[in-house]
Amino acid sequence: LEADAALAQFRASKNKDSFSLTLQDIYEQFVAGKYFNELSKSGQQSHKGAWKHLSKYAQWRIMDIKTAQIQDVVDILASNGRSKETAAKVRNLASKLCETAMKNDLMDKNYALLVDLSGKEKVEAKIFTSEQLKTLWEYKDDEMVASILVMCYTGIRPNELFNLQIEDVHLNSYAYFQAGSKTKKGKGREGTGRVIPIIHDIRPLVLKLIDGRNNGYLIRGLDGEKVLYRSWLTRFYRTLEKCGLQKIPDKNERAKLQPYSCRHTYATGMVRAGAKPELLTEILGHEKYETTMNNYNHYTDEDIKALCLEAEKISNSFNLDSLDKKNRL
Repeated sequence: LEADAALAQFRASKNKDSFSLTLQDIYEQFVAGKYFNELSKSGQQSHKGAWKHLSKYAQWRIMDIKTAQIQDVVDILASNGRSKETAAKVRNLASKLCETAMKNDLMDKNYALLVDLSGKEKVEAKIFTSEQLKTLWEYKDDEMVASILVMCYTGIRPNELFNLQIEDVHLNSYAYFQAGSKTKKGKGREGTGRVIPIIHDIRPLVLKLIDGRNNGYLIRGLDGEKVLYRSWLTRFYRTLEKCGLQKIPDKNERAKLQPYSCRHTYATGMVRAGAKPELLTEILGHEKYETTMNNYNHYTDEDIKALCLEAEKISNSFNLDSLDKKNRL
């Protein structure tokens, strides 16, 4: 209702002819709309951050905004050494603004879709291999390692874990966290947090993190209060180095194993195990299964072996065994 009232107020305040509406006007309409107001705070901040770059053309008439203007913003980001991830956020916002303009018959197509992204390639988070997971289990008594393993075996997002209260941990016959963020799906069916199952293997680790407490944050900072992401990240990399999994990253070399590697590891493992797509999507809090498959599904050595062995079946189809070996490649 609050979002609808804001949108109505926006429309009432606009006395100018629709054809003179600027990119700024469309952005304000977008921010006042239902989609934006149902986003998490981090989702809203992502769009607000992207707007700081797009606002170069804030006073341009929306009808004059084409691919060239959006591309110009992206190219400037690239020349300043900004990552492709940042450029993607700008293009995403531009796409939403184009869609808003199209709904008002102020654009005939989504010009943002024609933008080429450039800039530094973001180092993709790698998954923990089976051997690396075994190494982590050897250090399971370390509280930091325990939290990393919990993330690998639940797929919970880092910020979701940091916001998790002990009262959100349910250790009944079917154990689960009730947490969620980012999207409507991420917040669960009732909007109070989705069900993130806790398998039997990690129950002892969760109990270790609870440490006999009845309230407070499950993951605590060094001062016993809510953990700060930056300090946790430092501990995360120091822990991986202590376990011999990778060196602490620096500005010249990005880490391959990152906090989101835990979530990628979970998704990849669940896909390999044959998890039902609709249930895996719900556990991860994704809107669509394509998000899971396109962004969180990785090739493992076992996958490559299985694919190669499967491909050998073509020999039977073409009766290659009957051919003289010298005629084969």
